[in-house]
Amino acid sequence: MQLVGKKYLIILDDVSNFHETLESGSSYDEEMGEQIGSGLPKGCGGTVIVTSRDEEVGKQMVGEENLHKLVPLSDKVIWLIFKDSVQKDGTELPTGLETLKYDIVNKCGGLPLATKMLGEIMNKNLRASVNTQQGMQQPTC
Repeated sequence: MQLVGKKYLIILDDVSNFHETLESGSSYDEEMGEQIGSGLPKGCGGTVIVTSRDEEVGKQMVGEENLHKLVPLSDKVIWLIFKDSVQKDGTELPTGLETLKYDIVNKCGGLPLATKMLGEIMNKNLRASVNTQQGMQQPTC
C-alpha cells in the first residue's frame, strides 16, 4: 500500500507484550522504534497512535517527548458515568446504592470504559430482576 501523499491513521492498541517479545529471543536494538517509524512518510498528514498500559513500552516505541499520559477521571465524574449507564433506559437506581458509591468508584479506578461497563451490567441485572418479579406477580391459571 502506498502512503506517500495520503493521510493515514495507524492505531496500535494495547501494546503490552513488547517486552515479552524481546525476552522470547527476538533481537532488539535501540533503533527499533525509529526503524518502524522510518518506513512511514513524514509531513503528509499521517498519524500513528500507540496505546499501552506500560509507560516504558510507549517510551521505547514513540519516545518520551511524544507520550501523552491519560489521567484517571475524578470520583465525581466516574459516579456520574456509572449512574448514567445504570439509568440509561429509565431504570431506577436501587435504594441503598449510594452507600456503595465509594466501593463502586474505587473499583472503577478512574477508568471511564470500566465504569460504563459496570453500570451496564448493573442495568441488565436490575432489568432482569424487575422482569422476574413481574412474572411472579402475574396470576396463572
